[in-house]
Amino acid sequence: MTIREAAQLSSLGQTSIYKAIREGRLRHRKYGTRTIITRADLASFLDSLPSQGRVSGSADPKSR
Repeated sequence: MTIREAAQLSSLGQTSIYKAIREGRLRHRKYGTRTIITRADLASFLDSLPSQGRVSGSADPKSR
């Protein structure tokens, strides 16, 4: 997919996608001048991001 498509699918901005590529955190491929990101590489990148907060409905029983 294109940078634009990856940004839309991940709900990230295009600038964030380019930054992740520059930092070596998101794999990409080149076809001529086009930058291509596979769904698998995007999923891997998103899975590598740190988790924040709690998942709805999974409150810690110790906090009650």
